Amino acid sequence: MILVVNNSKDLYKATMTPKLLNLLNSWDIKYIIINKKKDYKKLKNPCINTTIKGVILTGGPLCITDNIYYNDIIKNITALHLFPDIPILGICFGFQVLTDVYGGSIGKLQSPNLGFKKVNVKLSNMSLFEDLKDTSTFFFSHNDEISQAPPNFNAFITGNIVIAIEHKDKPIFGVQFHPEGSSDGHLIVKNFIFNFCY
Repeated sequence: MILVVNNSKDLYKATMTPKLLNLLNSWDIKYIIINKKKDYKKLKNPCINTTIKGVILTGGPLCITDNIYYNDIIKNITALHLFPDIPILGICFGFQVLTDVYGGSIGKLQSPNLGFKKVNVKLSNMSLFEDLKDTSTFFFSHNDEISQAPPNFNAFITGNIVIAIEHKDKPIFGVQFHPEGSSDGHLIVKNFIFNFCY
């Protein structure tokens, strides 16, 4: 089972997180969704807790630099502390929380980075990018950026933007874009699920 920490605020109005859930459904992957910190009570059931194989921290309309989303950040940090030895994938805001928790730095962009962009992934040695086309298209939507990757993580940087991070020893990954938003990105989610969680 995959634990999905939803940062979309309103799942029914969100565009990206439902696409992520559709991907998991298409692969017959069971998941449990955490929308609020209090939802972690669900995980006190050992039948659920012991079946968690991976954690995905989703994207959403939040910015760490706004300093007003304390409860949402705590919700994500709770997941990281509850499952420290389980594969983790941080997407967009989830990626930024992951970076912050592990000692990296977050900065505010002067203008939002929004839209589909081509990325030359052949320059990366990231295991999440395995089997992707040399130039792949991903969907970006964020107002914050990673100004410094955390220690003990390898960073994939292109165009002065930290696109992705990967822990040097643990199966912990983060991507600045929304892999669920493009067909190229779907392979990244698939690699995470099937190469590291199952």
